[in-house]
Amino acid sequence: MPPRLLPVCDFFNAAGANVGACLTTEYSFIDTIGAHGSLLWDWNDESVKTLNNPYAAFPSQHTIFAAWCALTWIHLFGPASPTLPVRSVRYWLRAVLRWGIVVYPMVTIYCIVVTANHYISDALGGLVVLAFSYAAVHFYYVFKSRSYVASRTPLTSPLPY
Repeated sequence: MPPRLLPVCDFFNAAGANVGACLTTEYSFIDTIGAHGSLLWDWNDESVKTLNNPYAAFPSQHTIFAAWCALTWIHLFGPASPTLPVRSVRYWLRAVLRWGIVVYPMVTIYCIVVTANHYISDALGGLVVLAFSYAAVHFYYVFKSRSYVASRTPLTSPLPY
């Protein structure tokens, strides 16, 4: 569990600043590394205190990846097809995939918040980062394709293809 959600206030960084979250124990999150240990390190090791930033979980890469997968599914499978008959296998396969597009990011956000890996704001920040990235890439390729079409010269060959 991230140190920011530990119910103690004695987590200090290398500069001596207190970065413990001071939460009450009513949340009952269990720090598995603190309770059971780790193979390589512990929260109280000086190297961990020096290199660790307990607030570095913003934005959530879990959310970005799940939403990116959803965007990829949208591009691959497209919108609903009203011409497919309801009894066809393709119709139901596309319906299941469309629901998966919606459910997968929502389940991911639920899991990372419930397991105390991220705050809700971390997940929302991840969605904002993905939206800006998607828009930047989209505008880049739109501009690139327009400049490519404008710079093309017609072929001089009389043979049709």
